[in-house]
Amino acid sequence: MLTLYRLHLLIPLLVIADALVAWRHDEFGRFETVAFVAGCTWLTVGLAVLLVGALRHRLAPVLPRIVLATYTSVFTVTATDVLAARFFPDPQDRRVYLRIPNQRFTRHADPATMPGIDATTVFTVNRLGLRGPDNNPAPGSYRVITVGGSATECLNLDDTQEWPRLVMDGLNRDHATPVTWLANAGQSGDTAVHHLFLLKSLPVLDEADAWIIMPGINDFQDSLARGGRPTQDALTRVAERRVHGVGMRLSKARIILPLRRVLGLGPEPATGEVVGDDWYLRNRGQRSRLPTLPLPDLSLALAEYHERLLSIGAECQARQKRCVFLTQPTMWRPDLPPEVASLMWFGWIGPRSRPQGYASLADLAGAMARYNDVLLQACRQMNAECLDLAESIPKDTSAMFDDCHFNANGARLVADVIVRYLRARAPFVH
Repeated sequence: MLTLYRLHLLIPLLVIADALVAWRHDEFGRFETVAFVAGCTWLTVGLAVLLVGALRHRLAPVLPRIVLATYTSVFTVTATDVLAARFFPDPQDRRVYLRIPNQRFTRHADPATMPGIDATTVFTVNRLGLRGPDNNPAPGSYRVITVGGSATECLNLDDTQEWPRLVMDGLNRDHATPVTWLANAGQSGDTAVHHLFLLKSLPVLDEADAWIIMPGINDFQDSLARGGRPTQDALTRVAERRVHGVGMRLSKARIILPLRRVLGLGPEPATGEVVGDDWYLRNRGQRSRLPTLPLPDLSLALAEYHERLLSIGAECQARQKRCVFLTQPTMWRPDLPPEVASLMWFGWIGPRSRPQGYASLADLAGAMARYNDVLLQACRQMNAECLDLAESIPKDTSAMFDDCHFNANGARLVADVIVRYLRARAPFVH
């Protein structure tokens, strides 16, 4: 019995390890916090029973019941989860859907913290697990899905304001033909490595006629955080984990997800925690306090980025999809007024949780221009469509509320540029 008791302590160890893996990948939310504290408490009490003789002697009569209850609970949850997966396929399975379908989040923000953002916005996930209209596209419609990071996701904009929705509205204006259906598969923090895994793994993407892809800024920021060292292997592991749900993540279990709702810890936000004003103020404050550091050598990072783009282009050709690449606009420039420069929080060098310092806005602007140039070069090499969006968007708060995220007017500007580009080409021009 004592051996079985010792073995049961592996359970809190797995819970703690799961939470630490989430922390390592910047996915440490409320659920992971509760799991970590519970696992540590369980392990501490369990070890105390083993190591403190008087306590072990006192609990000896009830030890069999503790072991039996623990193993019965673990077996019941595991068996139920396996049976539910086998006989009742879960529509919230993240191996099939990008986000948990049929969710709706209301966000409240201070427009002073995020210039150009409304005080209250709604983010809705449709039944396909994407942001966008829930209805099936009509036969003969032109189906488009956008792929990118947070600048594509538009987490802080209302469903009616995000630029992918405005592109769809613009293409359908004046009863244009064909009718366009457009959905948004942007995810905060995703790099070109993630985009490729998504294009290969998400079934709904294969139903589109065209993909609009905005890569770049997260590839740059990840290389900056790693000091210019190679990033491909690390990003591949993260992308596999995010796209395929690799590992026994407790937060993905079919039994744990309803439990999270009961405990007020879920459901999971669309792509992570919906950050509030305090989060932006804290990260901006950190940037202002830490020293300005020179950029690392980005030669290897740019070469890796170029290869990623070629891989995405090859996937577009293999799937026979029209791919329209977009360069990444930012607000970075060396002459930003101090009150506008204070809105920035990107550019950390070193781990995000404990950066050594931040790159200057001038260096960030120059580096982002190099990344955009690599995209334009790769498009020429692949003979792929590329819209230089960065050249058309103002570098001020008329378009963005921070480094690279569009406000309501910026989303309108982005949509206008994309609509003009698409309407001048097939299938809208016959």
